[in-house]
Amino acid sequence: MIFGQLDNLSEGGLGLYSPQALELNEKVELELQLPSSRSSTKLVGTVRNSDNGHYGIEFCDVSLPQKEELARVCRSLSSIQGR
Repeated sequence: MIFGQLDNLSEGGLGLYSPQALELNEKVELELQLPSSRSSTKLVGTVRNSDNGHYGIEFCDVSLPQKEELARVCRSLSSIQGR
């Protein structure tokens, strides 16, 4: 499991600051506590880019319920941020 701080979330992936070194194309397991969710969400992702401890992770094999939850959270956060 990767530990870090999420700084960007979309339906397709996320940005992550992590002290753990990750390799490009590495598969990682993620466990997220999404806003307004009762339980954590476990996802698998692939490291697509890296910049000095900041990583772009693309989600893989996302189930339909997970996709729906991510879409709901992204819409909710977008309305809060006024985007």
